[in-house]
Order: sequence, then C-alpha cells, then structure tokens
Amino acid sequence: MQPGDTIAIVGAGPVGLAALMTSRFYSPAEIVSIDLEDKRLQIAKEFGATMLVNNADGNAVRRVMDLTGARG
Repeated sequence: MQPGDTIAIVGAGPVGLAALMTSRFYSPAEIVSIDLEDKRLQIAKEFGATMLVNNADGNAVRRVMDLTGARG
C-alpha cells in the first residue's frame, strides 16, 4: 500500500475496523469498507472509511468497481 492508493476492507467487525485504523497510517486516498450491516458501516465511517458498500445483495465487487472507476 502506498500513499494515495484506494483500498477496500472486507468486513467492518473488530478485525476490519483495526485494519481500517492501521491503514490510515499509510495515507490512502480512499478507504472502501464492505459489510452486510449498515450499523457496522456507519461505525467504519466514523473510523475513517470514505466509501461504504453494503454487500447484502452480493454485488460488492461490481459496486467497488463502479466507485473506483473500474480500477478495483
């Protein structure tokens, strides 16, 4: 991971939130948090996620591709 990268973190539970907090040390441009529960996604936003994807419909990959201009 390099400063300015876009990263995606799958899961906004305790481990995912720890990964999100740690990733901020590397100055990513965007942090996409993916989870099944909106409540956890809101917590991820409070911890620094810049984009949220609820994967309840199973379309997280497509949505991340849309959010990142097909860079993934």
